[in-house]
Amino acid sequence: MDKHGDKKVFFSSAANKLNTKGKDDARVIVITEKNIYKLDGKTFKIHKTPVPLTEVTGFAISSGEDQAVVVHLSSDTDLVVTLRGDASAVEMVSLISEAAGVKFPVEVDSKISYAPN
Repeated sequence: MDKHGDKKVFFSSAANKLNTKGKDDARVIVITEKNIYKLDGKTFKIHKTPVPLTEVTGFAISSGEDQAVVVHLSSDTDLVVTLRGDASAVEMVSLISEAAGVKFPVEVDSKISYAPN
């Protein structure tokens, strides 16, 4: 993470990330002051390129107990994760907003939409 200029971790959680084929991949989501990292759930190595917080445009959170979060991005796709463990979707959204210094729009609904990967 130093390679990308990050020094402080604001949030981390085990999660399932929805992949391009509509299946869940085990990941660890790490939020720093500049990026969102998706780490491999077994090796903890950075999976693909981190998502800069400057690409975040808003959020959608499931109103159910599944802790599903859609991170809307300015690129063609959104990041869709279901948090596992004690982490909460609201905590993740709040800490991304704090790290980015932006008040993002947040939609809460039983059905959330996203731009597929």
